[in-house]
Amino acid sequence: MRAALTLAGVAGLLAVAACGKQEATNGAAQQPTSNPVSQPASAPASEAASTAAASPEAAVDAVLGPDGIGPYKLGSSPADAQAAGARLTDTFASPGCPNTADVEIPKGTVAARLYFSAKHGLSAIRLLGDTHTAEGISNDSTMIEVKKAYPKVRNATGAANLDGTNLAPVAGNAKASYRIDGFSGEVDYVYLVLADNDCKL
Repeated sequence: MRAALTLAGVAGLLAVAACGKQEATNGAAQQPTSNPVSQPASAPASEAASTAAASPEAAVDAVLGPDGIGPYKLGSSPADAQAAGARLTDTFASPGCPNTADVEIPKGTVAARLYFSAKHGLSAIRLLGDTHTAEGISNDSTMIEVKKAYPKVRNATGAANLDGTNLAPVAGNAKASYRIDGFSGEVDYVYLVLADNDCKL
């Protein structure tokens, strides 16, 4: 009788142990995974900088000289200017230069007027607005400032005060000159012109 009870007790213990093992297994199967969700890698700083630099809205330098202004170069054709965004007109045409265009650099700011010769292409560029030459001369400059910026400036009639038409060499471009018209000690107009051109400005 005692042996039978002992065997029954052992059998009960084995049954309880089996149930506990099964519950542990089920609990392990329901445990959520701890692997994190992968996040997309951010673009390298150098790549972001390259993208910004390639933006079509990048600023264009509106400085006159030595070979033009922005994308508009002396000697280029009217078609080249149109491809760069200029709209040609005859509104300000002069003898020898039947086509002109007022161009915005940057967009929204009128910076210069282009004069096209049928023979020489873009022959003259006149400053408009606040645009200036590489040496800082603008339509608001004085003739004293012109003399300092261009010590070799020469007046067409020899006037010591530089009244009238004056020509100054362009650093870095022997085929062009700055034409600076003065009156009463003040600058009236500033042009970058081909030395060989047939525009009557």
